[in-house]
Amino acid sequence: MGKGTPTGAVAEHAGSEPARVAIISSRGIEPVVGFSGWYEFEDMVCRLDRADRIDLGRGRDDRRLRLTRRGEQVARKAGAPTKQHLRLAQTLELSGQYDLVLAVLTRISDLFLLDQLGDWTKAGRISAVMLTEAWRPSVEDSFGLTDLLAELDLVFCSGSEGTNALRDNGLPETHLLWPGVDCGRFAPHLPDDRRIDVYNPGRRDETTHASLKGAARDRGWFYLYDSTAAPTTSDVIGHRVSYAELVRRSRVMIANSAKFDQLDQLRAGRDVPGRHFEAAGAGTVIVGDSPDPRNLELAQVDPGRLVQMPSSTDDVGPLVALLADRDRWAELSRMARREALERHDWAYRWSTILGAAGIDHLPPLDERIAALAEEASEPRS
Repeated sequence: MGKGTPTGAVAEHAGSEPARVAIISSRGIEPVVGFSGWYEFEDMVCRLDRADRIDLGRGRDDRRLRLTRRGEQVARKAGAPTKQHLRLAQTLELSGQYDLVLAVLTRISDLFLLDQLGDWTKAGRISAVMLTEAWRPSVEDSFGLTDLLAELDLVFCSGSEGTNALRDNGLPETHLLWPGVDCGRFAPHLPDDRRIDVYNPGRRDETTHASLKGAARDRGWFYLYDSTAAPTTSDVIGHRVSYAELVRRSRVMIANSAKFDQLDQLRAGRDVPGRHFEAAGAGTVIVGDSPDPRNLELAQVDPGRLVQMPSSTDDVGPLVALLADRDRWAELSRMARREALERHDWAYRWSTILGAAGIDHLPPLDERIAALAEEASEPRS
């Protein structure tokens, strides 16, 4: 146990020195396959820092939520229902004094789930929240929960759209923190081991999908895509490992801009999805409808490594041409891997958080960043 003394669903720091960071995780409540990257981030922090991980839990009665007095006040002020949320499984005693307590949450409404920790903000010199799926509609319909965020020391948000929405709704100092990747877990196989020609996970456009199936049939490609809707998993990290094995064995990944089929809901333009960073970590070439140049610039994604193909098209010519040109593919693959090694490993995201909190790096973080930089000098495809 570290400086704090949480009890309940806790993965404790195992070193001889006390933990200086507490990571509050929602993996036990939302074991969703699409969120596994952020659970990978939490585990990376526990390897690079002295950190306890506290897992929130779900109760048996899904109709009611025990709110703190402050939560009740905010909900009532905003006219929100206070009795139609989740009853929490347990109360976790989070006391003591960490340097940083960081809650990694999915939606802004998940702030209610922190009630099971009591007054968790007092357990750290700095209290912070990372929101991984905060889109403008959910922020604007958040029943005044931005008031709770405003009381924290730091707020981070993944993606331009959510960050801008929070800034527009009273949190001007919200920090933009993009998704990332474990460059070790996603490290590319040798070119001859890339048996999957085209990988198209998750949501897709059916017109393009039909054309890709036809092209695969005609050209003998191995075209891999999801055939079931399985948003949850019994093992979020096990899923991440399996997913990484597929990505790093793929020559091409289809990845369009975030919410490419709901662009009418976005004001910040086409945003950068997590797949752009995952593919980069694997040296896998992205083909799809590219995010807007400004968002690519903010995310430090080189547009030169992306192959443009509209999200809804029956012309898959750009993909056919890429797979026929092995030299071009190899160069784009090396560009992608180098970019991930230099910018997108989770170590860089943790460094950003520590910088915003004014907390020094520990040696394991500096050692990882140095190793990433060394490999970036000669990335393999």
